[in-house]
Amino acid sequence: MKILHTVENYFPTICGVQEVVQRLSEGLAQRGHEVTVATTYHPDRELNYLNGVKIEQFDISGKWTKGFKGTTKKYKEFLLENDFNLMMNYAALQWSTDLTFALLQKLKYKKVLIPCGYSTLYNWKWKPYYWMLPAVLRKYDHIIYHCENYRDKPFGDKFNIINYSIIPNGVSEAEFNKPCIGFKKEFNIKEEKMFLCVSNYGTGKNQEFVVKAFQEANIKNSILVLIGSKFNEYSEYITKKVINIKNSTKVILLEKIPRDTIVTALFEADLFLFGSILEYFPLVILEAMASGTPFISTDVGCVRSLPGGEAVTSIREMREAIINLSSNKIFWQQLAQDGRKAYEDKYKWEKIIDKYENLYLSLLR
Repeated sequence: MKILHTVENYFPTICGVQEVVQRLSEGLAQRGHEVTVATTYHPDRELNYLNGVKIEQFDISGKWTKGFKGTTKKYKEFLLENDFNLMMNYAALQWSTDLTFALLQKLKYKKVLIPCGYSTLYNWKWKPYYWMLPAVLRKYDHIIYHCENYRDKPFGDKFNIINYSIIPNGVSEAEFNKPCIGFKKEFNIKEEKMFLCVSNYGTGKNQEFVVKAFQEANIKNSILVLIGSKFNEYSEYITKKVINIKNSTKVILLEKIPRDTIVTALFEADLFLFGSILEYFPLVILEAMASGTPFISTDVGCVRSLPGGEAVTSIREMREAIINLSSNKIFWQQLAQDGRKAYEDKYKWEKIIDKYENLYLSLLR
């Protein structure tokens, strides 16, 4: 197959959206398919191919409500002039998807959309977008939702969108096939219990929530490790304003940690804590499950439906969950087993790529 994936961010940008599309694109390329990714121009991207995937860059920015800037004409010509078998647009509310809407009926190849949750569904400024969206959805050959119970599928159901599949995100088997250790030794962590939070520093990821819950839990001989891509104003705020140095608990912030080191941290952590304000299907929760580390997360996206942890709605609830799981070894072990089993059964990338490949082929047939 000649496959086009469109996505606003791709390597070397690091985020959950990039990770999903890169895993899927490279997995399909390894199976012999010709895969192209159309994405935003990045000054540090010095290659046209990465792991068998062709990368087409467009210097475009903007959103549907604010308009688009850059080489939009070039992008539309690219879509119209190429003879792909199938196009998949990853995530609504991004230029790489929204610019295709006016062209859908002109494109001769099959068209698939993964909406990714409709984060602005309840924002009044975006009402016109959702008024026109049902007609747009009907022009796609297929819609893929990552889970049953978040905003995008009920929206589609409301408007009788029946050509859909549910395919979750996944985790790399190569990274999580067997436990690995060494993180605590590398960073000289002596505390008995290590709690971990991995997410880029920012108000949306809300590390402040996690730090306060951890401090209020006040678990004896424990440490909270925060890992983000790079320090910024928010991480400085956490360090200077949120972390109480008089508290008996200890919190450290790390940046630019290699991927294999992060995987090691996940295996060695006693709990994974996540405080994000808005998510759809967070990969870091799947990674915690794959590592056998129970998670405690804010009730975002589809987290509540995932085994291996607990969803909370307040700092108080996270504090109580930390205290409970730190003392209840039987419950901790049950969650660890449930998460790992779900990874083994459903969330390995090879199994996920099987689903995409079979779906793409069925649409072409």
